[in-house]
Amino acid sequence: MPWRLLTLLIVVLPCGAFAEAGATRDDLDAWIRQEVLTDPPVAGTIIGPNEIQSLAAWLPPGYLQEFDFPELEIEIQATADYPPHPEYQAASEKFAGQAMLAEDNSLQNYTAGRPFSDAQIAAAQENAAGFMVAWNQIHRWQYMGYKVDALT
Repeated sequence: MPWRLLTLLIVVLPCGAFAEAGATRDDLDAWIRQEVLTDPPVAGTIIGPNEIQSLAAWLPPGYLQEFDFPELEIEIQATADYPPHPEYQAASEKFAGQAMLAEDNSLQNYTAGRPFSDAQIAAAQENAAGFMVAWNQIHRWQYMGYKVDALT
């Protein structure tokens, strides 16, 4: 599945925006499955209120409206690779398969690294898979939890 520009907004923007815009889970699933046939804006491009529609292919249903305001100014940044730190990768391999979800979906038996592998998430039931993805996000390599001042 190709990753889209600004996909992290799914996590960052309030969940209510999706529902308030009248978007459904089926709309989101269709958006995820679609193949984007247009090139993203190049780095340095400034997106203002008159150009916001140009980002529609990269924003989930219901989120485009969050950016529809007169003062909008988004500068498109160059893409970059942010590989996990080697120590994080080593910890993920060392402790692979040990973490598990408790009955209440809390994280159990976690030591370090990425709690759940892609294979574990793919094999899990939908609800459990969602919690696994959330725990992986909390224990991601770029710091701890949701505190990220910069990724540079």
